[in-house]
Amino acid sequence: MGLTALLNATKIVSADHLYRILRACESAGIFSVEQDGDSVVVHNTPDSELLCRDAPGSLAPLVLHASYESALALNHLDDIITSTDPTKETAWDFYSPNANFWEWLDQEDQRETLETFNTLMVNITMKELPFICGGFDWKAFLARIGGASPTSTCSIVDVGGGKGHLLRALLDVASFRPVVFDTANMIDDAKAFWKADPPADAEVEVEFVIGDFFDGSTIPA
Repeated sequence: MGLTALLNATKIVSADHLYRILRACESAGIFSVEQDGDSVVVHNTPDSELLCRDAPGSLAPLVLHASYESALALNHLDDIITSTDPTKETAWDFYSPNANFWEWLDQEDQRETLETFNTLMVNITMKELPFICGGFDWKAFLARIGGASPTSTCSIVDVGGGKGHLLRALLDVASFRPVVFDTANMIDDAKAFWKADPPADAEVEVEFVIGDFFDGSTIPA
């Protein structure tokens, strides 16, 4: 992109300010700034490619999450280790005493923050999936705990499982009854995810359970 196009895309007012930011990023390996006379063209580098939202293994959700209001609780890490107040158990309690992190994240005006957080969790899971699925003999393990009968199948419940990426990947290496357990707003996303990518075995039925693992009364037996 040229500098003028970047100005329009970022809504930064001053070309000088933008150029200074770009040069600072370039010194850290983020972006390559090419200047030919008065013309400035900015190219991605392997590092800045990772900041693109749609890039494989994108770090954009991590960077965005670290810049949201939720990160401000980190300023209270010293308070949590020096305070004698028994009502405050986390750094977040000092930052937002009237709502815990999950209640705050579930507010209507935090939809963008919640989506970024969920995307971050999915990205982390996707990086771990090959090791989780391939590093353990799930088929033999599930057959052993499922019982002696060849038709018996145990359930795997992913508690706080989001959309259910882990369960979906495990179904490619083993047979079980998948159960996705999460809050109501995540279960809607989970149903859409499984509808778009159903298991190869048409007989596999996914169970979706709405609950909150911080509230024992919502966890079914």
